[in-house]
Amino acid sequence: MQASGIYLWTNRGYWNTYIEQRCYYRYIVTKFFDVQKVSIERYSNVNYDWQQDVLVLKRRNYVVLSNVSIGGDAPKEFIKVYEYGRVKRHPSSKWTAYIAKVGHKWYPIESITEYLLNQIGEVLGLKMAKSRLAILGGQLFFLSEYFLDSRQFELVHGADIYAGYLMDKDLVEEIEAKALAREFFTFQFAQSALEAVFGTNATSIVDDFVQLLFFDAIVGNNDRHFYNWAVLRHIENQKMPNFAPIYDTARGLF
Repeated sequence: MQASGIYLWTNRGYWNTYIEQRCYYRYIVTKFFDVQKVSIERYSNVNYDWQQDVLVLKRRNYVVLSNVSIGGDAPKEFIKVYEYGRVKRHPSSKWTAYIAKVGHKWYPIESITEYLLNQIGEVLGLKMAKSRLAILGGQLFFLSEYFLDSRQFELVHGADIYAGYLMDKDLVEEIEAKALAREFFTFQFAQSALEAVFGTNATSIVDDFVQLLFFDAIVGNNDRHFYNWAVLRHIENQKMPNFAPIYDTARGLF
C-alpha cells in the first residue's frame, strides 16, 4: 500500500470533524432528553398521518448526545437508537448511532425526498449510507446511520483532499466562497487530486467517485459540494483507503 507524501488538512491523530473528536464514550455524557423542536420555514402541504407508516421512536429508545455539534445547513442531532434484535438494551453507548435532521426548508417533503434518493441508490447497487425515517418529538426526521469507526478511520472530505493537493486550504475555501467551484474543481481536477493524495490506491476511489457523479446525474442532485463526499482513511495507514458511503443527498427529483 503506497503512502502519499502530500499533507492532508486534517488533524492527524485526532479526527477532522467535531463529532469524530468527541465520540469516545468516556468523553460523552448521554442524557435522556428530547430532541430540540425545529423551526419550520415552509410547509409542503402534505397532509398525511405519518404514524401509520413511519416509526415513532419512543423516548426510552433513543438518547441525544447533547455535547456533540454537527455542521451543515439543516438542523441536526447526533443520537443513539435502541433497535431490537440488533443491539442490546444496555448499555446505551452501544446503541446504533445516527445523524438525525429535519428538512426545515420544505417540511416534510425534504426529508422524504432524501430518504427516497437513498433508496434509489440502494436499488442501483451503490454504496449508500444506511438511512430511515422516524418521528421524534412529534416531527419527521431523516436518520442517516453514522458509518465512521473513529477509532480506526478518519473522514477525509473532498475539501481536505483539494487543500492537500494544492497545499493551500485558504485558496480552496476562497474558490468556494466566490462560487467558482464549478470552474476550478472539475472532474479532471478531482481525479488528479485523488491520484496525487492516494497514489496507487486511487483507482478504486476514482471509480466510486464516478459512481457518485452517475448517481447525482440520475436523481438530479445539484448540491454535491466538497463537504458531502469523502474518503475513509485508516489512521495508521494499516488498511486501504476507500470511498465513503454516499451521504447527504437531500435535493433532487422534487
